[in-house]
Amino acid sequence: MHRILIIPLIPVFAALLFGTVFALPAEAQIKPIDSCILVDDVTLSNGIVIAKNTPVSATSHPKIWGTLCLINTVNNIANWIFNFLIVLAILLIAIAGFLWMTSGSDASKQKAAGTMIVAALVGLVIAMLAKILPNTLLTFL
Repeated sequence: MHRILIIPLIPVFAALLFGTVFALPAEAQIKPIDSCILVDDVTLSNGIVIAKNTPVSATSHPKIWGTLCLINTVNNIANWIFNFLIVLAILLIAIAGFLWMTSGSDASKQKAAGTMIVAALVGLVIAMLAKILPNTLLTFL
């Protein structure tokens, strides 16, 4: 039964690997970055807040634009990973629900599906807390 679930995922992982290994470095070599648009608010050490969707370049922030673009890239990657984990958790819940529905009266399959649902929900809660807690804690500092 596990082979049936793993086989459709092989092309997905192959596409992710291809995109990561080949496509991203090629795009980076073609188009060097000399500016960026912030995906989140950035607070500097002196208390100045640079708002979301603000373009940052060597002319607008000459001393720190590289650091701001690096922070922006890290925030962007974190957002992509968060979105991927949310989709993965929902997909796992759907697969576990299907396994539960098709298990009939087999208690071991129902238990495995229930464990899968609980694991996906725990992962979903952890991903949401990882996204929410840092911003919430920063408001109290």
